[in-house]
This record gives sequence, structure tokens and C-alpha cells, in this order.
Amino acid sequence: MSNITPYKYRLVKAYHYKLPVNLPTDIYPHPLILIEKDGWLTVQPGFLWDGCSPKWNFFDLFIIGTPDGIGWDGQSDPHTYHASMVHDILCRYKGTMGLCKKDRADIFFDLLGNFRSRYLYYWLVRLLGP
Repeated sequence: MSNITPYKYRLVKAYHYKLPVNLPTDIYPHPLILIEKDGWLTVQPGFLWDGCSPKWNFFDLFIIGTPDGIGWDGQSDPHTYHASMVHDILCRYKGTMGLCKKDRADIFFDLLGNFRSRYLYYWLVRLLGP
């Protein structure tokens, strides 16, 4: 059993989200990420992340851990797709934006939209997340 999970998702088209921050200058914390000083986050195709965590990979046969939820129509991206990506970015680069843990959890909650388990996921992220 391995507790190191390979990235599960790869962004296929650019994604934009308005963060509740004002920064003194634009930030490029990663070659595929731009956070503009007015708070606009842009993530370019190719960005990798692991979805909701924790997850454990068992010999590349199956993964056990936090489910990401099925897509809205059973065919599209999971409910937590963009929420987990943005939260991952906010946690990886938390020192550059001045967002506290609650702020990051609130953004995660906002991005979960109408996902039925959003309150459970929010409180788990709020209590146990980075």
C-alpha cells in the first residue's frame, strides 16, 4: 500500500475564478497559475492535482479515500473538481495571498455549488484541512 497518491486530475481548459483578495502585484506561483492583483485566479491547461484528500493508492489497482462525487449528469467532471483544484492551489501557495484556513474553506464551499454533501465536505476541510 502506498500513501503517496499520483495526481488524479489534469486541467484540460483554462479556468478562472475571482478570489476575495487584493494583492500589491500579480503573482505567478507556478508556471500554469496566475493570480492577478485584483484577485482573478487563472489556471492554465495541464495543471495537475489529486482531487479531495486524503486518498491512498493500493498498488495502482484502486484508490481508497475521500470521494470526489460523480459529475452533475453522471458524465461530466465530479462535483468537487474545480473546488478541490482551487483549494489545492490556495493551500500550496497560502503564504502568498494572506488567506486564512477559514477563507480557503469558504472558497472551497462556494465552489462546491449545489453538491449535496457540501456542508460535510466544508466542515471536514475546515477542521482537518491544511
